[in-house]
Amino acid sequence: MPIWLAIIMGIVQGFTEFLPVSSSGHLALVQNIVDFEAYMSSHIVFDIALHLGTLVSVVIAFWDDIKFLFVSGLDWVRHGFKIEKHEGRNTVFMLFIATLPLVIAYLVKDYIEAAFQNPVLIGFALLYTAAILYISDKVNGGKKTGGTITIKDALVIGIMQMIAVLPGVSRSGSTMTAGLFTGLKRDFAVKFAFLLSIPAVLGATVTSIPDVLAMTWTGNDILTFLIGIVCAAVSGYFAIFMVRKIAASKNFKYFAYYCACAGTLAIILGMMGII
Repeated sequence: MPIWLAIIMGIVQGFTEFLPVSSSGHLALVQNIVDFEAYMSSHIVFDIALHLGTLVSVVIAFWDDIKFLFVSGLDWVRHGFKIEKHEGRNTVFMLFIATLPLVIAYLVKDYIEAAFQNPVLIGFALLYTAAILYISDKVNGGKKTGGTITIKDALVIGIMQMIAVLPGVSRSGSTMTAGLFTGLKRDFAVKFAFLLSIPAVLGATVTSIPDVLAMTWTGNDILTFLIGIVCAAVSGYFAIFMVRKIAASKNFKYFAYYCACAGTLAIILGMMGII
C-alpha cells in the first residue's frame, strides 16, 4: 500500500471516528474509490489498525477518567460486584452492559463485511445518521450521570452501538443521541459514548487476530500500518476536542446536513456504478 493512502485513510479515520459522520462509511467509500483491494486483499485488518490509533487518542483525552474507572472496577470486584449507585462502579458496570449487544453483531459479521462493498447501502446509512444527528440537537438530555445511569439506559445505548457497526451509521453519533434520549446529562453522554469505544475496539482487535495471522506481512505493510495508526491517533485527538465543544453548543445539525449530502451523493454514484 502506498504511504499517501495510509496517511489519507488514517486522517479520515481519526476525524470521522469521533465527528459524528461514520468512520466506517467514509473508509469504505474511500476504499471503493481508490480500489483498495488492489493494494490489500482484506480491508478489515487495516481498518482495525486505524481503530487502534483512535483508541490511543481516547486514552490520552480521557486518561483521568480511565484511571478512575480502572480503580473503580477493581473496587467493584473487591466489593462482590455491588454497585450501590457508586459513580465509578456503576459506570464500569453500565459500560459492560452497553457492550454486550456487540456479541450479536459479531455473529453476523460476514454480512456486515459485505455491506462495506455496497456504496448505495452506505449512502442510505449516512441518511439515517443525518436523521439521528438532526434529532439530537432537539433533545436537551437529562441529569443522569455515572451514578444514576440504569441498565435500561445502557442497553438502549448498546443497541444503538450495535446498529452502528453498519458502514455509514455513526457510532459516536448513535451512542451520544441514545444517551441524550435516555436522560443522560449532555457532557456525560459524550464522555460515555467515547469511553464505550474502548471495549468495542479492543473486542474487534481480538476477533481480528486470525485475519492478522493469515496475512503475509512485508516491511512496507508494517510501515504503512504504523503511519496510518499515528495519523488516526493525532487526528482523532483533535476530533475529540472538537466534538466536546460542538456537543455543548448543540451544533450537530451541520453534521446532519453533511451526512445527508454525502449519503445522497453515495447513492447516486453507487447506482451509476461510478464507485
